[in-house]
Amino acid sequence: MNYKNKIIRAIALLLCIFTSLSALVSCGSMFGDNNPPVEEQKPPVDPTPKPNPPSADEGEEEEEEKLSDKGIFFSSDAADGGDGTIESPYNTLDVISLLNIDPGTHIYIEKNSKFLGSLSLVNIHGTEDEPVVVTSYGEGDMPIIDGNDLSGKGVVYIKNSDNIVVKNLEITDSAKTEADRRGVLIVCDNNNNSNEIVTYKNISLNNLYIHDIVGLRDAENSGMAMWSKITGGIHVWSTDGLGRVDGLEISGCQITEVSNVGIATWYKVTQSGSNVSAKMISPYTAEFEDYAHLNVHIDDNEISHIGKNAIFARNLFGGLIEHNVVHDTAKYCVSGNTIVTRSVDGTVIQYNEGYRNLAKAREEDGKLQDGCMLDADLDSKYTVWQYNYSHDNSFGLFLNCTEGNDVAIVRYNLSVNDKGNKGIIYINYESAGIYVYNNTIITSYDTEYIIQSNGSGRISYFYNNLIYNRSDKAKFGISGGCNMTAEYNLIFNEYGSSIADMQYFVSLNKGGIYDTDPLFVGYLQEDSVLGIENQGAYMLDSNSPALGVGKEVATVQDFFGNDYKKSIGFYCGK
Repeated sequence: MNYKNKIIRAIALLLCIFTSLSALVSCGSMFGDNNPPVEEQKPPVDPTPKPNPPSADEGEEEEEEKLSDKGIFFSSDAADGGDGTIESPYNTLDVISLLNIDPGTHIYIEKNSKFLGSLSLVNIHGTEDEPVVVTSYGEGDMPIIDGNDLSGKGVVYIKNSDNIVVKNLEITDSAKTEADRRGVLIVCDNNNNSNEIVTYKNISLNNLYIHDIVGLRDAENSGMAMWSKITGGIHVWSTDGLGRVDGLEISGCQITEVSNVGIATWYKVTQSGSNVSAKMISPYTAEFEDYAHLNVHIDDNEISHIGKNAIFARNLFGGLIEHNVVHDTAKYCVSGNTIVTRSVDGTVIQYNEGYRNLAKAREEDGKLQDGCMLDADLDSKYTVWQYNYSHDNSFGLFLNCTEGNDVAIVRYNLSVNDKGNKGIIYINYESAGIYVYNNTIITSYDTEYIIQSNGSGRISYFYNNLIYNRSDKAKFGISGGCNMTAEYNLIFNEYGSSIADMQYFVSLNKGGIYDTDPLFVGYLQEDSVLGIENQGAYMLDSNSPALGVGKEVATVQDFFGNDYKKSIGFYCGK
């Protein structure tokens, strides 16, 4: 560590602290449009971010004041022979399958209750105006649904149902051994034995606490086996390939200590004993829009201490993944990227914070595999990765495992203290083009690869990125055949730091800026700061050499919601 530089920055902090605080207060709306650069195609869906839902306390208070006239009540402390009224609740959830659940019905589970087994909602249909709601009532802690060594489905199991809201529940499984488990499973099949596609509408999971679901970790194989990937927190799929969801919301949930995946959407999953297969449909086929899930919104969840991936989105047309906090992933499986897309078209991933991806080398062969916050995987057709905050991850901000026609846009993100075991930016597979622009990267003191791109066919565009290097181990792994276009990137080595193997990158970097401090407004401390909203220190002083210069790109807002201006890094000035 360079202590002289640290002292200088401490002095700068005293001079700039009021400026920094003022900038934070006035940073404005963080929402930008999703228009791509002129080189890129427009996504099929232009998602509009939704407002944050009310807090759990506010929602529960309102609900307790206005219990529905169509309420059916459950309490684990109730006597046998109840009739489902609030005065005489049912004491078993199994009775739900015997009841007529009409649109507008509220299934109320008393707080402090604990039920064993599954809460199953099969062939239940609300309407858009009158959904069927499952929630809590009374005073105390959330009611607990404990699978109690349940395998083969979900502790909460929703099948062939629509206009359903499930909220304010604690979902767990007290079994400690590995098995085929999920906290919530949503299955969408065709009920009519025909070949028609059935679309189930409006399924919402809100304010659920899902924890300690021990699925199948497959740790010896880094969790790569399909039978392990289908276990974990929340999963959505079809078993016959003839069902999908239009309007899936997973919001405000806390998911922790689950294996192997926190939240996953699929097309078709089939199981026969220990044989599991998962079929995908390419987004480049005409049939994709007919089978893909629509209007999927995964937002404001905290997903932590996960066996492998926090979020793995498949089979989405459009879709928005935003404002999630995801950390301590790849905990049991050695490898696993934190937020991943596969077989999607036009999905946007934004305003997420991801840290402590724990991926490491396998003991048997020393192989490093998958440790980034963000991963555009196979058949990720036009994905946009913007306004995310990545820190302290095993690899770094982004890698791609895309295929020939895929395009990914990676813009206005912040990376701080990512380790770069394979690259903070890792152009891994061939594609039609990975556009990486206006990102700010602050290396850790022991970062290795900052950028890695090896082999022919790795087409990438690297514009207007700000790299502030603090490591004396840093390096670029860019081969002569990687097909990278680079312009107007600023690279600054803090005193005592250096980047090896950057000569080829310098030869590509038209208009590059070197050996010039970008002049952050705040003190560049050694440790990263928790909270995506706390990044005002990485704004730039008005005299920064990174402002007012660079390549013209898509005119979206910057990380802080400032209107577009030509600049380098994730902040474009006011």
